[in-house]
Amino acid sequence: MNKEVETILDNKMGNKESKPPKKLDIDSVLKSKAKKHYNKIPKVAINYLKRKVHQDELNYIIETYQDEYGSDFMKACVDYFNLTLHIKGEENIPKSGSFIFVSNHPLGGLDGICLAAKRQAIPSIASRTSYSSSNSAMVKETTLAPT
Repeated sequence: MNKEVETILDNKMGNKESKPPKKLDIDSVLKSKAKKHYNKIPKVAINYLKRKVHQDELNYIIETYQDEYGSDFMKACVDYFNLTLHIKGEENIPKSGSFIFVSNHPLGGLDGICLAAKRQAIPSIASRTSYSSSNSAMVKETTLAPT
């Protein structure tokens, strides 16, 4: 079992003190990734970016569901957004093992969350994006493992 999974399981079982969840912080990211340019970025642009990525709402979700793990966290997200799940072609998805799930739109990460919540599986690769140089196609790869 890898170290990250052990830590998650220990925290879930109450074997270790759980750390406060990491939160999204656009300011910190910009400061660390664009050190030379950060002070030149207008604060209104940074605040716009925070609103655009829904930093406060995502931090609320992280804080609220910090004790949920794997497919339980995925289900909590689905419930939070009040989503109704209908999977067309679910019979084509293997009952066990890995598979590649490709979304045909830019919000494919949510598809992976919904699929994991419905199938009660944990994505081991939540979203790995690959670009094909020949046709600029974007592929999202999600590997699910039963919980």
